[in-house]
Amino acid sequence: MNIGSIDAVLAVTRAALRGPLVTLRLLAETPAAWAPALAAVLLLAFAWWQDRREQPGHRGPRTVELAAGLFGLGILAWLFHLGQFPWTEGDWREEWTFFVAWKQALRSGGLPYHLAAAMQGTERYLANLQTPLMPYVIALRFVDVSGFVLFHLAFVFAVGFMGAVALRRELGLRLLPWTVFLLVFTLNGHIVSHLSVGHLPWAAYFLIPWMLLSAIRTARGDRSWRMVLICAATFGAMILIGGWHVFVWSLLFMAFSCLLSRQRISALLWIGVITALLAAARLAPAVATFGTGANTFISGYPTVVSMLAALVTSPIRDARLEPWELDAFVGFGGFLLLCLGAIPFREPATRFMNVLLLPTALLLILSLGNVYQHTLFRLPGFVSERVTTRLIILPVLWLALAGAVRLDAWWRRARFSLATAVPVLLGAWFAAMQLILRAQVWRPHAGSALDALPGEVLKTAAAEPSYFWAFWCGAAISSITAVAVARMLATRVSSCSPSGTDPTRAFPY
Repeated sequence: MNIGSIDAVLAVTRAALRGPLVTLRLLAETPAAWAPALAAVLLLAFAWWQDRREQPGHRGPRTVELAAGLFGLGILAWLFHLGQFPWTEGDWREEWTFFVAWKQALRSGGLPYHLAAAMQGTERYLANLQTPLMPYVIALRFVDVSGFVLFHLAFVFAVGFMGAVALRRELGLRLLPWTVFLLVFTLNGHIVSHLSVGHLPWAAYFLIPWMLLSAIRTARGDRSWRMVLICAATFGAMILIGGWHVFVWSLLFMAFSCLLSRQRISALLWIGVITALLAAARLAPAVATFGTGANTFISGYPTVVSMLAALVTSPIRDARLEPWELDAFVGFGGFLLLCLGAIPFREPATRFMNVLLLPTALLLILSLGNVYQHTLFRLPGFVSERVTTRLIILPVLWLALAGAVRLDAWWRRARFSLATAVPVLLGAWFAAMQLILRAQVWRPHAGSALDALPGEVLKTAAAEPSYFWAFWCGAAISSITAVAVARMLATRVSSCSPSGTDPTRAFPY
């Protein structure tokens, strides 16, 4: 270990020892963080109280789930000043162009085929995998861009939050451990920093709980059509709302979790086929425009120490990477939760979770240095990931969830007394306050007037035949597949089998 690494480890150790007092002082000096801090404290206290008095048939858990969902929505509203986005700055200007393109096209009764200036290597709007293409985008004809984007973030969060609720019930988590996981999920440095600098395709991040649910069920041996369809629908939604990067990370996590089982590989193949059909409206014009793709690799985390610093303190600067590409902050409390999640499970009821340590380890390795460049970077689709520090977020979320499962096991055995409640609540409070204070650091300022922003961003040109037909044929395939998947999930009848079986029945392999 070189001198720089030793200094970094010593700095992290000193920060850990001073953490609680520094956090308290910073919180007192940051009035802007008081509202979310108070909300987090009340949510944790409410979860602890409901765990203490939980009874069969009691409605308290659902009330806490509702409160947790409102807390997450409140964090988004707080982070972006109730929709006052800084559209004139950095990547926000690019996102403005993407959304105003739809407004301009819808008002003229058409689709946004071409931008006036190339972005991400093309003027073809519908071939750019980072542009929004969700069904409710038609609302932009009637509402302003800022209001629509705030609604979009809230809607995707709400859908993803239902996945987090499904995770709690799948794993049988009590409310306090689950709430601690939710705080890490909602406020970690990765998602807060990327959203704050205008990476709105990262809204797809909030759908990850549905992928984790599918991974858990697959690890348990679930071979039902319902599991396959839920995962494919999640992946398709990620792609359609512009979250191609999030989709690639999630696909890698799911693929690595299926490596060691023929049945799981069969499930993965079906998930891939259905995802491609659901997202054909995005994939077909992208392939027609870019082919198999080309890119220039940048970097992952330079060292393990820099990764550690990104998780628990300020990231070590790297000339190749912007600060938001390094930040994965979970704080010292969150890091302890990750460490708990990294311990293999030995109990028969939870041993299946060890299956998901493999994708966790592989993604952590791929997020370091140039490992990804020399392995997956040249594969079609995967060439999009030129900054692999981003891959760390899936291991962070899985380890946080696994840590919550381990915390839950202890929480169930512990007697509800002052001796157990105080340290647990103080630890949860410390973790929450660190997350909120880091979010305040990244929080963008309230946006100003929009007079300097363009209102006309499209080029009036006919779409090339190959591009035109790629989109419309893909859209037809996506629409037909979406109707079929929705019907199968709603009616619990699978049309994929000649006999028409329930989707809880095993798929063929």
